[in-house]
Amino acid sequence: MQLKHNSFLIPGGAGFVGSSLALGLKKRFPDSKITVCDNLKRRGSELSLPRLKAANIDFLHADVRNMSDLNDCPEAEVLIDCSAEPSVQSGANGSPRYVIETNLLGTMNLLEWSRQRSSKFIFLSTSRVYPIETLNDLLYKENDTCYEWEYSNDIKGFSSLGINEEYSTIGA
Repeated sequence: MQLKHNSFLIPGGAGFVGSSLALGLKKRFPDSKITVCDNLKRRGSELSLPRLKAANIDFLHADVRNMSDLNDCPEAEVLIDCSAEPSVQSGANGSPRYVIETNLLGTMNLLEWSRQRSSKFIFLSTSRVYPIETLNDLLYKENDTCYEWEYSNDIKGFSSLGINEEYSTIGA
């Protein structure tokens, strides 16, 4: 496959989806320039940093809520937004300020960053859409730094790669 773009910025790039995406892009397109930025607020996201560094992916500590942080990020032909607060429960028992500022203001800041630089923009939402009950039925094992699926071939939409679009959302 021919890559049309050579540089990527991935806000939220230390999270599960963002870091997996960055590592996958770098593996498939080793000559591409990939920079991830993240505020590292979500516990465990810092565990992605050694893997990103080992893959020659640059990291910047930046918060999408602050345009000045984003202005410190390098130019990129494509911005892939993985920075959303993924918990739909976040803010339910307290102030929703962080969720609103990250998911709304952060997205607006990233869109503006892309507009100013004529970058392509890809928005990813990582909010949970699958029912907890069926997710809890999936088997996994705990490793030193992460969880790993125990593959079962009798569940539609689930494979050794994880969950795909055929997995049921009924009851979500």
